[in-house]
Amino acid sequence: MGKDNKDFEKKLRNDLIHIMKIENDPENIKELDKWIDEAGILEVSNKIISLYSVYHE
Repeated sequence: MGKDNKDFEKKLRNDLIHIMKIENDPENIKELDKWIDEAGILEVSNKIISLYSVYHE
């Protein structure tokens, strides 16, 4: 994977942490990282954004 892709994934992960409001919750960040490892960052981000959209309309 290229550097640009890794930078994008890191920024996307940080954005997801912010959206989920888990900046100060290491256990939830650990669970998010586990989910990302299992499903992939794009699938996880799509799911989180979909859920966020439903609950914040």
